Amino acid sequence: MLVLGTEKPGVHHCSFEVEDLDAVMAGHDYLRSRGHTHDCGVGRHLLGSQIFDYWRDPFGFRIEHYTDGDVVDHKHQPTIFLGSADETTTQWGARPPKDFFE
Repeated sequence: MLVLGTEKPGVHHCSFEVEDLDAVMAGHDYLRSRGHTHDCGVGRHLLGSQIFDYWRDPFGFRIEHYTDGDVVDHKHQPTIFLGSADETTTQWGARPPKDFFE
C-alpha cells in the first residue's frame, strides 16, 4: 500500500495496535527501562488520530505501538490527503527526528 510517494523504496516502519493509552505508556516505560532506543513519541497523529510511540529494534528498524485510531465503517467516504510527510502530521507530542521523514 502506498500512502505517500517517495523516491526511496522500502518499509518505513511496522505498527502494532495495543489496547489503550495505559498499554502504550507501559510499553514506553518498559522499553526505556531496558535501554532500548526511542525514536519518536508519545504523540498523536493528525491522520487517524491514533496515539503513537516509535522505537528502534536492535537492527535499527522503526517499530510503532499505537492505540485509539479512528474507526471507519461502510458509511465512510475516503478523501485524498494533500499534505506531506513532515512534522505537521502530528497533533501533539515530541517532534520526530529529522530522519523520520526521509
